Amino acid sequence: LTIRGTLIVQYDINISLALHANLIDIRGGRLIIGNATHPFQGPLMQVFLHGDMYFHGKECTNPYDTYVSEFGCWKQMVVNGELSMNGKPVEGVSRTLVEDAFSGDNSLKLDGPVGWESGDDLIVSSSHAGGVPEYHTVDYISDDGLTVYLTGTLAKGKIGTLSYIADSSRNLANTTIDGRATVSLLSRNIEFRGGYDLDYDYISGVGPDLTDYGATIRLREAWQEDKDGWDDSMVGYELYGIYYYPDGYISNLNYVRFRGTGKQFDLEPPFREPHIVLHSSLDSFTMVGCVVTEPLTGHFFECTKVDAYQGALSSCDTKSTSKTVKDSIFVGVSADFKPSAGVTDIAVGNLFFGGEECRTACPTTKMIKVGGNGGTLIVENNTAYGGFAGFNLGGACSEYESWGGN
Repeated sequence: LTIRGTLIVQYDINISLALHANLIDIRGGRLIIGNATHPFQGPLMQVFLHGDMYFHGKECTNPYDTYVSEFGCWKQMVVNGELSMNGKPVEGVSRTLVEDAFSGDNSLKLDGPVGWESGDDLIVSSSHAGGVPEYHTVDYISDDGLTVYLTGTLAKGKIGTLSYIADSSRNLANTTIDGRATVSLLSRNIEFRGGYDLDYDYISGVGPDLTDYGATIRLREAWQEDKDGWDDSMVGYELYGIYYYPDGYISNLNYVRFRGTGKQFDLEPPFREPHIVLHSSLDSFTMVGCVVTEPLTGHFFECTKVDAYQGALSSCDTKSTSKTVKDSIFVGVSADFKPSAGVTDIAVGNLFFGGEECRTACPTTKMIKVGGNGGTLIVENNTAYGGFAGFNLGGACSEYESWGGN
């Protein structure tokens, strides 16, 4: 699907929709699935990207300047223009327990009201060694919105109370330890997905899970190409004979669920393509209230050996773009916030789950990597579960404009 104009999904439609493609190529155009003033209100909009690693992915090792097919790696959305995906805002992305819950319970008492609905997917953090979360489905919500009832029962107990320590000899007088479990909503009414279709994603007989071949969004820098029948020897070539494509950017990325995204190839050295590929000309990137589950690579922004192996984009710059990530949930995925001088990264209110969710080269050793390149950091109220190291802190203390509640 090539978009040179504007493709808008009706924001107030009352039926579920799905868009299926091997490649979505935004060439100077716009793809709008809700925006800041008109969030998508429909029950569900799914964008599926399909492709088989051994059939379509064989061209991923071709350098961009010799790319032999306009489709490159496939199973991707390439953006030279505007992408907007703005789902319906969520009342209560995550809540904390206010009462202990026990194995076999089917209800959870929350610290604030929620607008969740029957059938919604939830993730409940662990209160046990290893940090393996539980997945549940909403049966119904109490009238006051403070109790969620599950279709199943808890496999293990969850801490829902605070612990208080009064030990002045250890300088712990009036210290509060908050180890309460969280309950978070995974469902969103916009989903960006790597396909698992038997006709399109299993052509070689092995699917995305065995080949780590998922969907990606690639923001590309501006480029140009000749129009059909034109070359630089013709009069008026520069004015009439060239398509000029602008830098790709995401104007809105709010309340979207990523499923089966990212690519990871078992080459030597290993190649990793993140869920979203940024570029060095991008000033800012913001995502709010998003969810990443069922990942096919373990890092949301970080690339590995992209210059050597990536077919559709030769760079992956995460340091020169100011990144703001708020109220989002990453399951089996880590994130880097390492801005260069003059750039500010903001990470506020996010949850990171490791445990058994990770794949090859999992992020559990360093789930949130922060600082070290001279930029400015605002890091508040983030929680990491199931990792050997929740936070990997780099750089001088002066890089941290704000740090607290992590």
